[in-house]
Amino acid sequence: MGLLITCTLVTTLYATTMTIANVSLPQIQGALSAGPDQVAWVVTANLIATAVTIPLAGWMSNRFGRRRVMAIGVAGFAVSTLLCGLSSSLEALIFWRVLQSGFCSPLAAVAQSVVIDEFPGEQRPRAVAIFMMGVGIAPTIAPLLGGYVCETLSWSWVFYIMLPIAILAFFGAPMFFEEHPRAAVDSSVHCKNNFPFDKKNSNLDVPIDDEVDDVKYINILTKTLDQIESHFTPDIVFYDAGVDVHSNDDLGNLNLTDDGIKKRDEIVCEYFKEKKIPLCTVIGGGYSKNRQELASRHFSIFETVSKTYL
Repeated sequence: MGLLITCTLVTTLYATTMTIANVSLPQIQGALSAGPDQVAWVVTANLIATAVTIPLAGWMSNRFGRRRVMAIGVAGFAVSTLLCGLSSSLEALIFWRVLQSGFCSPLAAVAQSVVIDEFPGEQRPRAVAIFMMGVGIAPTIAPLLGGYVCETLSWSWVFYIMLPIAILAFFGAPMFFEEHPRAAVDSSVHCKNNFPFDKKNSNLDVPIDDEVDDVKYINILTKTLDQIESHFTPDIVFYDAGVDVHSNDDLGNLNLTDDGIKKRDEIVCEYFKEKKIPLCTVIGGGYSKNRQELASRHFSIFETVSKTYL
């Protein structure tokens, strides 16, 4: 929950800074002795900086890590926002507005990617909905709040009132953001006596006994899929649909039937389809000397995929 709150605060900062200064332009124009065309650059420069820096969000995350980008971005936003309020000339205000947007704009994209990655499956729609509240509500409330602050205090406080949110987000970034380097992970459900030599360890190994039948295998598979979801958040799954688990396979030691293999494939395909995780499947081991039967078992996965996804 702390992570989601931090991401929502960051998005609120981004959405607020886009609109809150608009209503203060007449006061800024009078206080800094600027013309209408000149003071418009307080908004225009901010928008230009946003357009330039948002596309850099992905590169910065990959290069420096999301936690570091978030912390530096929020800190830079807080400092530049403070200096916006302290500006005594239009040129200085425009300069700090550019930096304000430059630091903050990429953070919205980074925060959104964090929410999508860290809240898998059924948690994701609710998390994204809460996260998007910052985008939807902040631009609506910001002009009203900005107008009230300008009238009761001064235009500088349009910027000062964003500092408490920035401070909360700054301390939330290192507390709740964890770096998860993208890497390939694997899980193997296999007969433990199928390997004459030591098997290379997988990230999640599930060795099973000889002669396991359809029912026992499906139970083990279902539990393994739940473990995969709790340990990993895959962007894509590569499924090696081996048929050496068949009872008539010359090298396999398990006791699955044709129906058992079909049921296994259906469970895997339906599971990742429901989670909205892309699935790429390939045919795997199978060592029967009866080529026609072997081909039929391999073809089963293609029938299952067509039935599930088409």
